Amino acid sequence: MKALRIFGKNEKAARTPPNAIKIAEPGFLIRAFASISGGSPMYGQENAYANSGDAAVGRRCHAAKPSPESIQKIPEFLDVYIFHGTLGHSEENWFPYLKKELEARGHKVTVPNFPTPQGQTLENWMAELERHSPKFGKNTVLIGHSIGAALILHILSKLDSPVRAAYLVAGFLKPLGMPEYDPMFETFIQEPLPMRKIKRNAGLLTLFQSEDDPYVSMELGKHLAKKLGTALTIVPGAGHFNEKAGYVKFEQLLHDITGRVEAGAGDAPSEKFLALMPWI
Repeated sequence: MKALRIFGKNEKAARTPPNAIKIAEPGFLIRAFASISGGSPMYGQENAYANSGDAAVGRRCHAAKPSPESIQKIPEFLDVYIFHGTLGHSEENWFPYLKKELEARGHKVTVPNFPTPQGQTLENWMAELERHSPKFGKNTVLIGHSIGAALILHILSKLDSPVRAAYLVAGFLKPLGMPEYDPMFETFIQEPLPMRKIKRNAGLLTLFQSEDDPYVSMELGKHLAKKLGTALTIVPGAGHFNEKAGYVKFEQLLHDITGRVEAGAGDAPSEKFLALMPWI
């Protein structure tokens, strides 16, 4: 299903290059996840409103009702995995909130606890993940925070078929330039990765980044986005998307999952599409 952007009267539509940056400012870019009945916005549709009031009543929204053949059946459940970062654990930040909300909707949510800082290697983290007997498939949603995002890239590089969606929150693939942390990342970012295969296996791929992250700079976020041939979704004032920055909830992520992903918009890009992206 192709996403549709609706612009305000003072804006001009333009093709967005694959490595463009989307600014998720409150009251401007609001994703509408309304029911598709009655000609309301489609799942996966992005709408630009002049203010949040317009979004609340659905003004400036003239999306055509999708044809029955374009509507994919909502899966019985999603199999969601949330991966924490360095010095992290399963009960911090917005992980418990997201787990509770998704489980209330009937989805399965797994949040492993990986060894950190002692024993923080890609091999050890993969071994811990194996203890949960993961079965990654068409209904799988992968969510990684910080170095947990790099773990997702390694998982996707080994799969034979796509997952439903992948979310990389404050992700990176280069050293941070912080001697106290960088040695712990070496096994996660030292080897070249098959980006074309990763992109193909990621399904609906979303990268969240903040302009004031004290660890993962905008430069690092842009580097990862360029490698993957996708856009950054900038969340103003989110810091490192952790409790210190006030992130005990992540409503934007929840709404994205319960909107586009549940609706089945996570189709993998075609080979023809990938052929148009030589930087991958």
